[in-house]
Amino acid sequence: MTPRLPVFQAVQSMNPRLPIPKRPKLYINRRGHCLSPYESSISRMAAVNQLTGAVFEMVDGTALKTEVLSDTNPTRANQCLSFIYEAMMEHQDMVVGLDITWRQNDSDDALLVICTRLGCVLTTVRSARGFWNLKLFLNNKDIIFVGVRMKEDVDKLRLLLPLGFRNVVDLGELASDALHQPRLRAVGVRTLASKVLSLPFKSRSLTDAIVSWSHPFYLERNQTESATIDAYAAYLTGKELLKF
Repeated sequence: MTPRLPVFQAVQSMNPRLPIPKRPKLYINRRGHCLSPYESSISRMAAVNQLTGAVFEMVDGTALKTEVLSDTNPTRANQCLSFIYEAMMEHQDMVVGLDITWRQNDSDDALLVICTRLGCVLTTVRSARGFWNLKLFLNNKDIIFVGVRMKEDVDKLRLLLPLGFRNVVDLGELASDALHQPRLRAVGVRTLASKVLSLPFKSRSLTDAIVSWSHPFYLERNQTESATIDAYAAYLTGKELLKF
């Protein structure tokens, strides 16, 4: 008995000029699953619209992702800031925790950590000069930036970058007035957050302190985590004190 050919092969044997259809390309994701071209494009689009980077567990159980913005990839940096702002608008959560650490022996550069409900981004003053969306973000009058001992830091940033910083709130001053405790003007952001939120934020260890760095990519994981915690503590405290 002559074996039966698959339908297409049987038809092609009668018409050799009929082109052989190509198998659709399959893409393998990180979990080893096969994706069609359509699924792959959707996956890439989703990656563009979310932060990528280390994930840290905060004291309240929140898993927070921190992405380091590179001055070699301004397109990605601008994408991050765009979808962060879109998420803020969608949830009407316009509070941003801001942590600023000035570089030793270089008064013209600082580490900037911006924290929202979506996560954190970490960059530097020098890198920020090339991120157009960051300038728009920091100048946005609808965003409320919160942190501790902000006045001096913001004044320095205004000299280095063409920034307005329309709404900046010093949490120490706000907490001092709201809780009638003048000493809160002098405490750090973690101590302040512990007091206002009744959460056990731990003080920085000596190994976590960011003393010297050449680029955020070269920070140790614990140092990136420490900067993330500070910005997140500012964000949560600001939300509570401003009653958003």
